[in-house]
Amino acid sequence: MDWSQRIYLFGSLRAEPPLTLSGRQAQRLLVYLLLHPGRAHGRDHLAAHLWPNLPPDRGRRALSDALYRLRQAIPAHWLDAPAETITLLPPPDLWVDVWEFEQLAASEPANAAALYQGDLSPEIEDEWIWGRRERLREQLTAVLLTLAETAEKVQQYEEAAGHYGRLAALDELNEAAQRGLMRCHAGQGRPDEALFVYENFQQLLAVELNVAPAAATQQLARQLQAEWELQQQTAVGLTTTPFVGRAMERAHLLARLDEARAGRGSLVILLGEAGMGKTRLLESLAQSADWRGWQVGWGRGEQFTLPAPYTPLAEALTAVLPRPRLQQLARLLPPWPLTLADQIVPVIGRELTLPPLPESTRPAQQLPVALRLLLDGLQQIAPHLLILDDVQWADTAIWPLLTHLQPALAELSVLLIVSGRLGELRQQTAVWETLTAWEQQGAIVLRLAGLEPQALAEMARALGRGTLSTAALARLHQTSGGNPLLAQNLLELDDPTAQPELLALQRRRLAQLPDASLLVLQAAAVLGLHFDYDLWEDVITGLPQADLPALAGELEERHLIVLERDGYRFSHDTLRAAVYLGTPDERRRQLHGRALAAYAHQRPEATLSLLYHAQEAGDDTAVARYALLAGEESLRRFANQAARQQFTQALAALPPHDWPNRYNALLGRVRAIGSMGDREAQAADLALLHTLAEQSGDQKQLAHALALQAKFHWQLSDFAQARQTIEAGLQLSPEPAAQTLLLETLGQVERDQGNYQAARDYFAQAGQLYQQLGNTGGVANNYVMVGIVAQRLNDFPQAIALFHQALTIGRQLGSQALESLALGNLVTAHWGLGDYHQAIQYGQQALALNREMGELWAQASSLGNLGALLAITGDFPAAIEHMHQALAVLRLTRDRQSQAINLSNLANLYLDTGQTAQAIPLFTEALALNRQMGRRRSEGYALHGRGVTYYQEGRYAAAVADLTTAVQIRAELGEVSNLCFTQADLALALLAQDQVAAAYDQVQAALALLSAKTTPEARQQVHFAAYQMFLAQAQEALALPQLALAEQVLWETAVALPEAQRPSFLELNPRNQVVLTAVRQHTRSQQTQLVKAGVPSGRRLTAADYIPVTWTLYTVADELVASAAARRQHILQRLLHEAAAQGAAPTDDDLAQALGVSRRTVLRDRQALADRDA
Repeated sequence: MDWSQRIYLFGSLRAEPPLTLSGRQAQRLLVYLLLHPGRAHGRDHLAAHLWPNLPPDRGRRALSDALYRLRQAIPAHWLDAPAETITLLPPPDLWVDVWEFEQLAASEPANAAALYQGDLSPEIEDEWIWGRRERLREQLTAVLLTLAETAEKVQQYEEAAGHYGRLAALDELNEAAQRGLMRCHAGQGRPDEALFVYENFQQLLAVELNVAPAAATQQLARQLQAEWELQQQTAVGLTTTPFVGRAMERAHLLARLDEARAGRGSLVILLGEAGMGKTRLLESLAQSADWRGWQVGWGRGEQFTLPAPYTPLAEALTAVLPRPRLQQLARLLPPWPLTLADQIVPVIGRELTLPPLPESTRPAQQLPVALRLLLDGLQQIAPHLLILDDVQWADTAIWPLLTHLQPALAELSVLLIVSGRLGELRQQTAVWETLTAWEQQGAIVLRLAGLEPQALAEMARALGRGTLSTAALARLHQTSGGNPLLAQNLLELDDPTAQPELLALQRRRLAQLPDASLLVLQAAAVLGLHFDYDLWEDVITGLPQADLPALAGELEERHLIVLERDGYRFSHDTLRAAVYLGTPDERRRQLHGRALAAYAHQRPEATLSLLYHAQEAGDDTAVARYALLAGEESLRRFANQAARQQFTQALAALPPHDWPNRYNALLGRVRAIGSMGDREAQAADLALLHTLAEQSGDQKQLAHALALQAKFHWQLSDFAQARQTIEAGLQLSPEPAAQTLLLETLGQVERDQGNYQAARDYFAQAGQLYQQLGNTGGVANNYVMVGIVAQRLNDFPQAIALFHQALTIGRQLGSQALESLALGNLVTAHWGLGDYHQAIQYGQQALALNREMGELWAQASSLGNLGALLAITGDFPAAIEHMHQALAVLRLTRDRQSQAINLSNLANLYLDTGQTAQAIPLFTEALALNRQMGRRRSEGYALHGRGVTYYQEGRYAAAVADLTTAVQIRAELGEVSNLCFTQADLALALLAQDQVAAAYDQVQAALALLSAKTTPEARQQVHFAAYQMFLAQAQEALALPQLALAEQVLWETAVALPEAQRPSFLELNPRNQVVLTAVRQHTRSQQTQLVKAGVPSGRRLTAADYIPVTWTLYTVADELVASAAARRQHILQRLLHEAAAQGAAPTDDDLAQALGVSRRTVLRDRQALADRDA
């Protein structure tokens, strides 16, 4: 609003417009009242407060004088001052900067900070203002800190530095402000200026308080000093620093860090042999990222162990997911990606309550998407650095995950570094090919070579070896090959005859240990690179000379082990390898046995550790037990390759006649292999499962094995083998669960072969068994299967009723997956019925549900169906948008079947909008995918679409070829509606080649198949093709009724649509347009002059009594009226309606003339119409 008066208290008292305020006492009174608006102050209290050094009576007089002067300067209505109190009544047009500051501090900090132009009324030195002044300073401090941190977070370093500078000026001893200034200068590439800030602050503290800066400030200064030195050396092309010569690599990683901070993340591959300094380089980078405000997650692979699923990615993610962060993510993300990511990072499920995964989950496709969404959520909170070290020992499951993730990093504030040993990674062919592919796709690869002599000289000085002679330095460089760890060991041994190999050098160090120290170190090596003290103590309990506290201290002093927050670790993994490999075989086996016992006692949930120690101890009974458990855990976490290996290990360890466990292990391996898509291995294992069940004599297991085999054969479309297997299973009189699975699979076999009645019978039997078992979900799923068969038979009302039953049960059970399945099928059923409006409504419900569930395929299906339906109703822009959304979702899944469907649908949209050049390659790609998968039904769709596209382009021979093949496929499958549709389009293509007889055969065949159950699109196209064919034969009398039937179907569909959708349906749908255009070509109209309605009779008519009227004398719809009399009356009724609509009242003579009949005929026909209406 417009303020008529502004008063400023920050900096000094001033007003706009100025107030004529004479005397310092009046100013003090005004300031006091402005700081306490609306409050009634007793006069005695005010006098004592403002003039504490005066006697009470003089204080009252001073107050009266000040009040008098104040009243002369301000409007009278500002003050309420009876005999005993004084109150400032703030008027609505008065603005005071302190009031505004306090109001804006939380909501608009930038505007609040701009108001603070200095301390509160510094000219007043009375005690009563000190507290308020200090509170406002504290409020400003909080405001400036918020502004500074916000700007720094988005790399607006100059702005942030301004805020930190104001903070430092406000309180020069504020270390948070000083550190912020240092970070901002460094962020702008000026570490020297940052160090200058530190030096000044350090001196200030020494002078003022005689103390040093806080530890955090000192640590930051050390990091900045290192960066400044790095900057100086890289500027002149040097490659050596006290940080063992990795200046250029570190500078490159810091540049990647800055790029990722700006939302351009990437994947970096860091390669080098053992001891080359990879971990030291990454530790330095992590420190720099930490002070820059990054969240750092570190995961490491480990030798001589079984990697947990998704190690070391799972470890790195766990490090950045403490409970508060997970709570933040739960508000940022829908539940499904967190539920899926819990399979990678189990800490998520331990900290959050998550919904279960639906049975339809496809982990191979959905896990990478969930991981991308998880990282997206994390980077919205803070930039993240994820370091995966020693990936040569990683779980193989991480590689496909990271491959999916790599392209998405380019849009995230996430830097992912994968580090490993070059030689060992080269030996892993699949992993090396993955890394090579990443490099080709833009990943940065850094290969750490050996250090130059100058760097080794610097290392020698840092180790206290002084300056090496030229000869000694050359010998060290040649012997070590520039390997920092190898060079360090050579320098420490100081033995020119030492073997220049890391393991050998480590063994020489170990040879100096007493036996007791070596024994406990060997026990530690068996436990791992990182090991818990409790487990370590448990392993050595009872061993001679096992004084662990003293021995651990000795090993620390020798820098062999390092104390950490949660236990110990070896100083380097090569040292652990030397200890482990140098342990005699029998002692190592015994130590593994002790470790197995220790884990069983202390960590019974650590299945992989138990399995590892069992196998290394040679305990086959424990191996069998823990391999089975590990396989099940891996299956639950979708680590199928690991599960396959673990079940294989269990099978090798189990006794030959332990039938139950061998069956479970083999069944687990079948499930793992099935999820991996190795069909050959799956077939072999299913045969083994069958054999094992036969050998065990367990009829229940045998029926179950046969059911699984049958399902497998059905999935491969080997219907004959599937049927044979099912029949064998049913002869066993299996228990209801297996019998249900067998009957259901048999129904699927019959359905997919077009034997719909048989399929319906088998599904019905399976449904009865589901009811006997009390399996309500199975009953609902069975309704869907029977409904699909009804839909294939064009019995859409029955299909809809069954899908509704399934939907009701799904909602009662709270099963979103079942609800989604039912909604999706309701879409296609209403679509087939021609009820597009209802189909769209169900499609929108399904889409919303699928997005909530994170079901990518179902999302894509819903989007695709909605796109096709919107196209049918003529809303092509919305249709194309939905199709593109579907394609974007499918690109995340790599699901060939769904991609093929979407490609065909999108191609059809391009076809319908006349963009044939874009449609053909899409149809061709869809066709290739469908043929690869053996999807005959979808192959028919793609061929039909491409054939119509060729027809539109005038490539009639190609059109006939594709459409002919599509007709054959659809005839084989017994898809009546689709067959009719394709035959109609084939007839049009044949006509274009003047093959009238062949076109006639197709049209007649299609007409013979038409029924009320045929889809509206098919009926419309068949009648239009018949019209064109008869017209080509010059048989107009036969052609026009067919055109009339096509128009009739069109209007029936249009009327069923909401009124708002009809114009698009009629005007934008190409197939509708050709029908309507043909109708208009055959329509005959007449313009005539008729008497206006309401003109009085019995007088002479003038020209003004007439109006022009357009009459429709003929339209093709008239052909559908059978007899001549009925058709004439039909036309008469239309003429009467048209005249009335145009405001005319035709005479019987007018009507007779228009119809070409006598007046008497008109009178008779009008009476017939009246009698009929009555």
